[in-house]
Amino acid sequence: MVNQTKGMDAFNIQEVSFNKAKNFKPNEQLLHNMREVAFQEGINLDGVRDVLGVELRDRLLVIHGKIKDALDR
Repeated sequence: MVNQTKGMDAFNIQEVSFNKAKNFKPNEQLLHNMREVAFQEGINLDGVRDVLGVELRDRLLVIHGKIKDALDR
């Protein structure tokens, strides 16, 4: 994903990250873990995928030197 997002602005990195999280196929153990978290948090699997997308986005932003400092305050 690092090479795929090279040269992108922060918004495009977010879009790619969210799409990746939305469309990836977890193995059985990971799907079980995602379902457990969804139940504990009272959300659906799409909500878990949203969080995964945000985590991926944040890591890619740091790697590419695009710190989202306005959101971290």
